[in-house]
Amino acid sequence: MTCPRLFRDRSGAAAVEFSLIAMLLIVLIFGIIDFSMAIWQWNSAEKATQFGVRLAVVSSPIANGLETFDCKTNSISWGDRCSTAGAGQLPTVLCRGDTTSCSGGYAYSAVAFAPIATRMQSVYLQLLPENITIQYADSGLGFAGRPGGPVPAVTVCLQNMNFDFTIINGLLGFGTIAMPPFCATLTAEDMNTAGT
Repeated sequence: MTCPRLFRDRSGAAAVEFSLIAMLLIVLIFGIIDFSMAIWQWNSAEKATQFGVRLAVVSSPIANGLETFDCKTNSISWGDRCSTAGAGQLPTVLCRGDTTSCSGGYAYSAVAFAPIATRMQSVYLQLLPENITIQYADSGLGFAGRPGGPVPAVTVCLQNMNFDFTIINGLLGFGTIAMPPFCATLTAEDMNTAGT
């Protein structure tokens, strides 16, 4: 004996259809949340780099002694531009937070580095000092005998940062995804402690 009424009853169809797509819908919603957080992390890292370089261009250099460099040589006079042929060029100096060292034989100043790292961490909480590099490079600006040292181009970079997918990682086993390096460059204003 068949029950024709049971076969015609469609009242539970929506619940069955929803149960089939509910998991996919939940994963999609959590994916949107996680990717929104990844974009927020990206923007925070980029903004932290901008804040860091703004502070670095008005602070004492991380490389001790860099502020005493002078482009004066025997072939140029006091007051000549540093872009004049024969002027001394500021070496490119890279200071790394992970090794607490600077290239070119310059000593690393943790005192000068700390306020820059702290300011950047206030914008991007996941940032560690080990992720920060600060580079000083010759810009050709300034003049021989300039008080306060050279006028370098200062580049602050964040590197070795990862996106952290917390929800999707738990549901689908996604790991972290490496972020590209973030860099910002400005011309130094004053190589002293005005900004610290």
